[in-house]
Amino acid sequence: MRYSTHATNSRLGTAKGMTVLEVLVSVVILTVASTVFLRFLLIGDRAMNKNLRIEQAVLCAQNEAERLKAHAGEKTAINDTLYEAAFGKIRYSIQRRTVVADAFEEIESDTAATREIEIIVRRAESDTALLAFRQLQPYDPELQ
Repeated sequence: MRYSTHATNSRLGTAKGMTVLEVLVSVVILTVASTVFLRFLLIGDRAMNKNLRIEQAVLCAQNEAERLKAHAGEKTAINDTLYEAAFGKIRYSIQRRTVVADAFEEIESDTAATREIEIIVRRAESDTALLAFRQLQPYDPELQ
């Protein structure tokens, strides 16, 4: 009878590699970390888009204010108006109106012929104003 001279090697405690449990735990940790990271990216993207819309609304309002300033010396009436402007795919509604002074609101100015003009910028599909401001504009009262 011949006996095998090969020794059996049972080193279960020193096996190399990862167990299924270790792989599952690492996948769960990676998933949680990537979800948190993607959420921060989403929040940053939303903030950037909101800032872009506000910046474009400011540009629309500045354009309208410059248009009023350019016509300040002319003897033309400035009427209330509403029009749309577009920046890429985003459309804005720009409203210009003359503010009527009431008993509680008096406009103080160095000149007697001054009116207050309000410029409101909205998204075209929304009623919520992104930006609203008022400015004083000299005018000729005979044109009213």
